[in-house]
Amino acid sequence: MIRHADPRREWQAEFEALAARLRAALGPRIRVDHVGSTAVPGLLAKDVVGAQVIVQSLEPRDTNVKALIPAGFEPRQGAWNMRDQLPAGWRGSAEAWDKLVFRSEAGEHPGNVHVRRAGSPNERYALLFRDFLRADVNARDT
Repeated sequence: MIRHADPRREWQAEFEALAARLRAALGPRIRVDHVGSTAVPGLLAKDVVGAQVIVQSLEPRDTNVKALIPAGFEPRQGAWNMRDQLPAGWRGSAEAWDKLVFRSEAGEHPGNVHVRRAGSPNERYALLFRDFLRADVNARDT
């Protein structure tokens, strides 16, 4: 059951702590973005901080993917954890939207980590949707 929470100022600090754990596991040069509902100030959200990590490959043997498990990030099972929903009108390959999701219960707050390939459409889509809701208060509050 998904529970929503009123917006919390702490979400940004909780993301920063999660991002620091990810950088410690993957190296300081990895890109980590705050995404999802907790990345939009003022938005009612799941009280789970969302992060996006960009990697070159989603292969299980990939160094970055393998490094997350011993760092306390648990792979999530299920179809939604393997591919983002394709947007209406998408004409390319469905595989372009592949991803991996890891859950972290460590630290002070739980987090979902979406691992996406560099240059994939879902990498950009997550950022564009976040930025749209940040910029358009009417859309955010609808």
